[in-house]
Amino acid sequence: MLARATQNLLLVAGIVVLGAPVASAGGKAECVEIPDVNRCPTWTARHDLPDAEGNARDDEAVATAMDPSGARLYVAGNASVDSMGVDILALAPTTGLTLWSTRVPGANAGLWYRHTLTVDPNGSTLYLLGRSDDANILVAALDPATGDVRWATEYDGPSGGSDWGRDLALSPDGRELYVTGSSEARAGDLVLLAFSASDGALRWTVRYRGPESNSYDIGHSVDVSPDGGRVFVTGRSSGNSSIDLMTLAYDVPGDDEDPSPTWAWVRRFIPYTNAGLSARVGLDVSADGSRVVMSGEGFNNFWTIAYDAATGQKLWSDELRGTQLSDGWASTLDESIVRIDGGRVFVAVSKAWDPGPLLASYDLATGETLWTTRYLAGPPLESASMVLAPDGDTIYTLASTMDAGYGASAAAFDASTGDQVWVGRMNSATEHIFGNDLAISPSGNALFATGSIRPLDYEGYLDAGTEDFLTWSYDL
Repeated sequence: MLARATQNLLLVAGIVVLGAPVASAGGKAECVEIPDVNRCPTWTARHDLPDAEGNARDDEAVATAMDPSGARLYVAGNASVDSMGVDILALAPTTGLTLWSTRVPGANAGLWYRHTLTVDPNGSTLYLLGRSDDANILVAALDPATGDVRWATEYDGPSGGSDWGRDLALSPDGRELYVTGSSEARAGDLVLLAFSASDGALRWTVRYRGPESNSYDIGHSVDVSPDGGRVFVTGRSSGNSSIDLMTLAYDVPGDDEDPSPTWAWVRRFIPYTNAGLSARVGLDVSADGSRVVMSGEGFNNFWTIAYDAATGQKLWSDELRGTQLSDGWASTLDESIVRIDGGRVFVAVSKAWDPGPLLASYDLATGETLWTTRYLAGPPLESASMVLAPDGDTIYTLASTMDAGYGASAAAFDASTGDQVWVGRMNSATEHIFGNDLAISPSGNALFATGSIRPLDYEGYLDAGTEDFLTWSYDL
């Protein structure tokens, strides 16, 4: 089903303060620069995005992306209490000033699905993955210079039930956009969708259903081989007695070929213990297309597995153990992120109420552990994020924590040793700061984080005051 989205320009109150977090009416959030201990942001920008009647509401930024030219930083999110639509902002990377703002009709952000932003390699189109008011997967394409919506499309599965999009990726030639998630035909199938990047037309669909009659299957991450001939998906599949980690490969049909109803290969892995269906599974493909690496959580154990991209043969695996602090917490915030750089694999895992993000590096060919480290930031309260510097020398993470108050912590690590290089804590005595996503400039000279900020009451709990977008930057 195709649907055209309309655009509503917003009057956005963007407040920019140099060197310190934005102050709210309830008090001032301060940052103290301490060499080798704490780094303060270059700028911060706070945005209160009103509803259609101009009333204040809760807003949370959940995704960010960088223009390949470095000209614009994009931030997306929406209201946590209604379905007014997805708000997208373009900010000036050097100052945080708002360049444009657009509202795309969609649904509110949630743990079972997330808004995702992707920019094509030449910077000509910005893509959004979200969810429509009709509980369908929503994909939209925008003009990155103006925010104008070029097209928007919805996918409504065959059962008419709820459909969830979790991740999207572009083909190397920029012609197709791939989306994975779940679609509620029967109990629920993992779904892989291919859309035309030029007009949003649905090109083909392939679904996966586990071997058990009551299986519920969810695609979490999607990536494409460098030659564009194969798409890879990771996710989770529930059965009668386990929740398995899945990796799937699908051969992309040519323009004159009909799509195959079957996957090229499917691999299921049963962890020692199980995590929830929505605990995010990470994925990356090596630059030469020979390896696929995934990482996902069991419960306190996180598994990283490398497969041969052509055959699906398991090449190596390793287990990272969480801490006993998180025992008994069935959380949907847990997630794994995977990045491959040359012959190295980097994994960042985050579990709600664990002491902080756990990182590891492996040799891509052998699976040898090169190093592991943990940033003891206090229990993460939201999802974590990880980006790799363009030169591969530094890893950056972001997590919402209870480190020195309710706040968010960005941290930098030496990619060759795992040693912490610096940390930037965003804290306030009167407001709670959440960090959700990271982006890095193409030159590697600036790091950007986004999330939200909300007042605390006098006892330190979240107040009834409205939550706003918060974005900040660090010079590197």
